Amino acid sequence: CLYFLKEYKNKKYALLLVLFLYTLILTGSRASMVGLIGGASIFIAYSYFKNNLAATALRVLLITIFISICTYLVLNPETIKDIFSLMGRASNTLSGREVAWAALINQIKETPFFGIGYRISTEAVLEDNFIDVSNSHNLYLSILTEIGLVGFALFICLISYLIFIYFIKVKKNYNYLTTSLISLLCSLLINQFFEDIFSPLSYLFLYLFFIIFLIEKTQMKSHKY
Repeated sequence: CLYFLKEYKNKKYALLLVLFLYTLILTGSRASMVGLIGGASIFIAYSYFKNNLAATALRVLLITIFISICTYLVLNPETIKDIFSLMGRASNTLSGREVAWAALINQIKETPFFGIGYRISTEAVLEDNFIDVSNSHNLYLSILTEIGLVGFALFICLISYLIFIYFIKVKKNYNYLTTSLISLLCSLLINQFFEDIFSPLSYLFLYLFFIIFLIEKTQMKSHKY
């Protein structure tokens, strides 16, 4: 919606945006909300502000404010509880995620380099320790647990390559489509700090790499012209 609103300047996309935001609030998904904030912030910062020293300073200021707010919320759990209660959440905890994360971190310490085996962290770590959580709820911890630092490094290189290239060349080859794709990619990656639905052949796995493919094709087209 942000992309279409900026590209075509049609107010109907603003109405759709409001509708989707309301739908997101109804879901009560904190992970999706954090992902949306991260992705939307990137799109707005690079679509509505010029790439000069003043804009850079403003981006740094906004990031600082965002980090300060997050730090305040972490240090004041009662405030988090009040916010979650507005979304129908009666708890300010991580819904058992913190227990699963602790078990996964302990396993990572035992098998740091090559892990314990691809896609078996739930059965080998969580179920064996009688942790009643459906999955790791953290993509990055599950990757480190399953394929270790070696596999995690390859994953990070693959995912982050286009993001770094984009920010390096954004001044020379800027377009709204690439920015929206980068924003979507970042939103999904932020969301995966709290979820783990990145299984092979799942919709998110295929969708994420489809976004990467589109970004690469868009950049190649920009370089050609």
